[in-house]
Amino acid sequence: RVPERGVRANVALDDRGIVFAVSTHKDKIKLYDARNHDKGPFNTFTTPSDEAGTCLSIKFNSDGKYLMLAGGSDHVLVLDAFTGARLRTYRASAPNVLINDAVLTP
Repeated sequence: RVPERGVRANVALDDRGIVFAVSTHKDKIKLYDARNHDKGPFNTFTTPSDEAGTCLSIKFNSDGKYLMLAGGSDHVLVLDAFTGARLRTYRASAPNVLINDAVLTP
């Protein structure tokens, strides 16, 4: 069931339309095969515990290898799209900045 009752979900579809990612909790990401989504996620991972926050935006990059998460804090995370490993953290350069959305480009 996507999403669980009472949970705000954010969804990202890769450019090929094969995989979609759903953030269903403040620190969980579920990956689904769009052709077999009824079988449930093929992978679930958590964001790094020291960077966890409410995910307001989730996006794949153009080749589907990376996920970008933004969530009303001072940073944006870039994760490996299939392992959830943190690859990069981008922080706001000015104080008191909350980032709600961002874009990945080639």
